[in-house]
Amino acid sequence: TGANDIELLVGARSFDELSVFLHKEVAGIEGIGRLFPGLTIEVYKYQSEMVPNL
Repeated sequence: TGANDIELLVGARSFDELSVFLHKEVAGIEGIGRLFPGLTIEVYKYQSEMVPNL
């Protein structure tokens, strides 16, 4: 166990959308005790084959 048991990379269209995801979805998962979110405001270039473009 530790402070970084799970790391997520999440793309959101707005801060409100991100907030709802963190507080309603992630925080509601059984076994999640605390969240320590980090935030990047602007991403100049990021490409992933794992998720669709927003």
